[in-house]
Order: sequence, then C-alpha cells, then structure tokens
Amino acid sequence: MKTKKYAVTGIALFLAMTLVNLAFAGPLTTDDKEQVKWLLGSFASYVNNGNVPEVVKLFSKNMDPARKQAITDELYKKTGLRLEYFADLSDSSIEEVTPGVLYKVTGRFKAEGPNWNVSGLKATFTVERADDGYFYINDTDIFDKMGLKGVGKILGWIGGIFLVIFILFVAVVILIVVLIVRSQRKKKLVGTGGGPSTV
Repeated sequence: MKTKKYAVTGIALFLAMTLVNLAFAGPLTTDDKEQVKWLLGSFASYVNNGNVPEVVKLFSKNMDPARKQAITDELYKKTGLRLEYFADLSDSSIEEVTPGVLYKVTGRFKAEGPNWNVSGLKATFTVERADDGYFYINDTDIFDKMGLKGVGKILGWIGGIFLVIFILFVAVVILIVVLIVRSQRKKKLVGTGGGPSTV
C-alpha cells in the first residue's frame, strides 16, 4: 500500500515538474537564438557580398529542391543587392513548426538594389535544427517580398486605403453641399414669405 502511494506521489511530482518546465521554457534556448542570429546575419552578409555558393551552404539538406533552386536563381538575379534583416527572436514571436526541429522566425528587412529599395517589410525564415545540432535555413519568403509581386501587393493595399479615404472625402463633400443647398432654400422660403397667402 505504501509503495503504491510513493509511486503515485512520484509520478505526480514528475508530471508537475515537466509541466513547470514546459510552461517556462521558450521554443529556443539562449544559445539556440544566438546561433539563429548568426545564421541570419551570415545569410545577409553573404547576400551583400554576392557570394551565392556560401549562401547555399546555409540551406538545409531537407529544403525542397524546387524552392532551393528558385531562391538560388533569385540570388543570382539580384546583383548589387544590399540587405539588412532584423529578426524578432522573442519567445512570443518564434513559432515552433515541428517540436525541436523546425522554427519560423519573423522579422523586418530593408533591401536596396540598382534603382529600387524597400524598407520595413516583414519576412519569415524557417530554420531547421539538423542532426549535428546546428541550424540551417529550410525556407524563406524574403525574396518574394522584395520582388514586384510582393511590392505590388503592398502598393495595391496602400492604394486601396487611399481609394477608400478618397471616396469617404467625396461623400462628405457631397453631403456638406447638399446640406448647404437645403439650408439656402429654407432661408429663401422664410425670407420671401413663402407661407400661405392671407389675402
């Protein structure tokens, strides 16, 4: 009977400790975050130097081959690219896709090339912890955000906001004009004795 009590108490304590650890543990440790920071910093540095082979070495071996080719092609197309990426490595912003393996890191970037620049846009990197314990890039949408398609979506969204504001402005102006015209008509009717005749 005592053994059963000890076993139940031991299991309860183990479960409680596990729950406490899970509650206070972030998706990545401080060392993991430093490594991810180094990975993304190296990515930006190699991109800025036009060193595509070194960028490709940062890619995970599990990266989708078609995606890897598409990103590599983008890197070769974007000559003279200057890139800065500011990752948000707070626990609340890191999304654990596959526990202990895949993580989504979001941040903002600024980039410029010959005759173009973008700044303050959001981009995501999916990083993967490999068997060797190091992190590699599994995917990113940063080049999608840099392209005409990504910038076009943002410009379209901004244009849509301006269109709504313009329509509201026109509606308010029309409403004011209608109210002024009605007010003027009422004044004319009252001023000319537009009531029923007493003769």
